[in-house]
Amino acid sequence: YMDSLNDVASLSVEHEGATKRLQGVQLRDHIRQSGQPIISFSHFLPRLELCPEKRFLTYAHLPKAVGSHSLGRRVQELMPDLHIFGHTHFGWDQVVDGVRYIQASLAYPYERELRMRSLSVGSSPNILLKVFDTGLSKSFPPDMSAAWSDYYKFYDRDPTNTRLAWWVKKRYRRRSVKIVSSK
Repeated sequence: YMDSLNDVASLSVEHEGATKRLQGVQLRDHIRQSGQPIISFSHFLPRLELCPEKRFLTYAHLPKAVGSHSLGRRVQELMPDLHIFGHTHFGWDQVVDGVRYIQASLAYPYERELRMRSLSVGSSPNILLKVFDTGLSKSFPPDMSAAWSDYYKFYDRDPTNTRLAWWVKKRYRRRSVKIVSSK
């Protein structure tokens, strides 16, 4: 329901002496032609590629609940200059199919203590990240370093590789010891 409200968003513009009402793709094209940036955002991921592979995750079911195909189609239709997303608590800055995606998670305090490297985007672990300068430069920040998106710049995804990462193995070993010792 909420997403369908985007379809009725409109703007009245003067065109050749007449007022015209623009909606949907016409509105997107008008904004694009005006030179204004298009920035979209969502809580969920519009693409599964914006989440580390399952073998790297301590919560293996995360990919089942991170986003939706309809959200992905919506973002692809909009073709924003930048899409900001959240949900998975992994720092991310990557261009996929012509759209730049950034996640700069605030995360939980314990996550910031345990895994700041995987949360950080850019050179400093600031909580707030400036994604567009509305001043004279009217610009986006340069590409920023983020652990997981940097990893995928150098290594292809490999769905056939099911070897768990060392930190995932360690976590599952701890869990199995607790289960065995509590019996």
